[in-house]
Amino acid sequence: LSSPSKSFAGCHSRRTSASLRQMFGCRYYNSAANTFDSDESAGNGPEGIASGGTSWIHDQISHNDGPNQSPFLVLDSKRHNEPVIRVRQGVVNIKGLKILHSCMGTDIWNGNAAVQVQPPFGTDGAPVRIAAPSVGPTANVSCCDIMSLSGRGFVNIDGGLSRIFNCNIHNSAATGIYVGGAGSRALITQTDVVENGNGDNRHARGVARGHSGVYLEQGLAKIIDCNISKNSLTGISAVSGEHATLNIEQSDLIANGSLQLEMPPIGTPSRNRSSSRDNTIAARGTIRLRSKFGKERAAANANLTSPTTALPPLPQSPSEFPDDRVMRAGQVMVVDN
Repeated sequence: LSSPSKSFAGCHSRRTSASLRQMFGCRYYNSAANTFDSDESAGNGPEGIASGGTSWIHDQISHNDGPNQSPFLVLDSKRHNEPVIRVRQGVVNIKGLKILHSCMGTDIWNGNAAVQVQPPFGTDGAPVRIAAPSVGPTANVSCCDIMSLSGRGFVNIDGGLSRIFNCNIHNSAATGIYVGGAGSRALITQTDVVENGNGDNRHARGVARGHSGVYLEQGLAKIIDCNISKNSLTGISAVSGEHATLNIEQSDLIANGSLQLEMPPIGTPSRNRSSSRDNTIAARGTIRLRSKFGKERAAANANLTSPTTALPPLPQSPSEFPDDRVMRAGQVMVVDN
């Protein structure tokens, strides 16, 4: 899907409607010339890009296309709260894609995300519970680069199941990964969740700045060997005292905007079920990247792994996390890449 001088910009199934072909046609993008290849059958006309032309696509591809070029899946939509990939039922396996998202709207729970794993709603407005032998919404996502310029990077909600492995989820307007709703489960391993929560700078009434790397509202999140750093607000937040379970181990939480790690409230059932072991928690330091695409992006943007400066002090005390390596304000931890 790529050649030495071209990056794949978007691919969806072609429909019979000309307008849908214009919106979702497959076409190659010449990043050097900042143009799409001419292909009338792909609908490459003035409606092919929804808002603001192709310059923003060129900017993002040039900053995120490493030496080993991979297919880009791009959605730029005038529709409100429309994800690139929406999983409602059954199992989807996604591997090796770079997913770039932008849409109108501010509903970061129900659609304004690059990837949305969520069952459909019934006539009563409640999520439909998928009964056996049918399979509920399940996403297995590996070796992907995910970014939403208008909303969240990844949403797993209302009983969805997601397994995220070796992905780079970064520079999203809102939360990097959100897990919420009864029965939701997410397993996140060897993944970078960095520099999220920056706000929507493309739309005048878009999402405001100030979001976490990972936000667990309800359900289970298990995080193993991940890097969750330099996000606008907290690194990880688990807020429910009754309905959340957070297990995190062998991970780095460095240089996030406020709290590095916000566990469920002390003394609650959620806190008793949660655990934090063998993690590195620091207000400043050098980021050790886990994912293939995270390392490629760091090579293209050398400042990503440079030591941070003028950061707020670490809010937690070492005694709160006895099994973690917690660095105090003024200390610097440098971890080799």
